[in-house]
Amino acid sequence: MIQVYHSKQPTFRVGNEFVPNVIRDYVHVANVYVDSKDAAYELTNTIDANWYEDDEQVAYVGPAGGCRSTSVGDVMVMLDDSGVYRTWVVASFGFSDVTDRVS
Repeated sequence: MIQVYHSKQPTFRVGNEFVPNVIRDYVHVANVYVDSKDAAYELTNTIDANWYEDDEQVAYVGPAGGCRSTSVGDVMVMLDDSGVYRTWVVASFGFSDVTDRVS
């Protein structure tokens, strides 16, 4: 499972010294029952219908009324096989691993 967090004040970009504070700066919007960041990203983007409505792989936990699509600067967290919470920021192309820099 991958937890998806959206920035409370999105800038849709990531600076070089970006260090997410997940508790302060983000809101938990979904638990996505997949093992791939790419799949979680795709499932939390609106394409043909609102992503937060009626998908058995996504448990929406965000604000009432829905929310925007996952975008650059948002965060994904997954517990790996060794018990470490791996953390990635959505980047312009792909994801940046910030596991060791998350506060």
